[in-house]
Amino acid sequence: MDAQGRRLQPRRARHPHPLRALATAALVALAWLPAGCATLVAGRIVEPPPSALRPSELVQALERAGSTLETLDRAGEPRIAYAVIEPGDHRLWYEYRADGGRWSWRLSYRKPVPAMPPRGTVVLLHGWSTSLATSLPWALAYAERGWRAVLVDLRNHGRSGKAPSGYGAREAADVGALVDALEAAGRAPAPRVVHGVSLGAVVALHVAADRADIAAVVALEPYANAADAVRTGFPGVVNDATEWLVDEETMALALARASRRLELDLESLDTRPVLARVEACTLLLQGQRDTVVPVEAGRALEGANPRAQRLELPWDRHFSTVGRLDLLADPVVGWLELATTAPATCPSFVVYAWTPQDGLRGVLESPWRWW
Repeated sequence: MDAQGRRLQPRRARHPHPLRALATAALVALAWLPAGCATLVAGRIVEPPPSALRPSELVQALERAGSTLETLDRAGEPRIAYAVIEPGDHRLWYEYRADGGRWSWRLSYRKPVPAMPPRGTVVLLHGWSTSLATSLPWALAYAERGWRAVLVDLRNHGRSGKAPSGYGAREAADVGALVDALEAAGRAPAPRVVHGVSLGAVVALHVAADRADIAAVVALEPYANAADAVRTGFPGVVNDATEWLVDEETMALALARASRRLELDLESLDTRPVLARVEACTLLLQGQRDTVVPVEAGRALEGANPRAQRLELPWDRHFSTVGRLDLLADPVVGWLELATTAPATCPSFVVYAWTPQDGLRGVLESPWRWW
């Protein structure tokens, strides 16, 4: 009752109109999205998503090649997982298929019977968000041609331990420690070669720049700048479902946050001065249709080192270039044999290819992009 004795009616709670509530929630979400997306992307820049290959499948694949997964354990440093494939007749059968924008490959192999003494050692380094399993076809190709192949899981990948990513230098220190351990055990005979893909290609250049015992480098799809590689589509950083949410400003914020967490400046991680320090003969290969590392970014490496040759494959993309054993295995190994036996003058690299447009046989020869 009020002062006049009138009964007071309870006041009903005022609920906002459903559309107004929805609009408010949308505004809050839109305000949060850039910061939230930047945090999500920064996490993927710092640490890649896990490989899709199950450990049991990897063990079986290595066993078929007469190998097994091993680890190098170091105090205060990440565990490094690796596998060694011995040279010999693996009865390797490989088929590459391309259909429009799609490509695939199939292979079969066995344990080497008989095994043969190695003519040298090739260390194979995979790309971002994959594992040493993706290096297996190339490892078998090298082993078939007489080289001992060492497949490595980079830090934060596969079965290796967790540690801050370095986008080149830190991973190279891990690989160098593994090479030293294998050399001490008599398992890394010279000449020694590093073969890398994408991130692994940049790591390979760091390894060769830091070590005098590397005789040659094969680098597929290396990037010129780490931050630019992340922006243009580093695997696993931005997927198709979230790409529309990540604009230029969000990516810049993500890169800044990742740089702070990694305690390095991704914007300043440039591959060109690293390549300039490499004394070994170096082969740079890239597909002209690469969108992960755009071909213009790859061309930025040209001229950084007079002992480096660069070749573009006219029809291949970032991932399909890695699968072109049908086109590249024999000429790459032939180039390696010349580069490691007569390193004073780096050999020219030539590969023959069938053009898909007209079936004519042409020649790809560095420094020409296509003839």
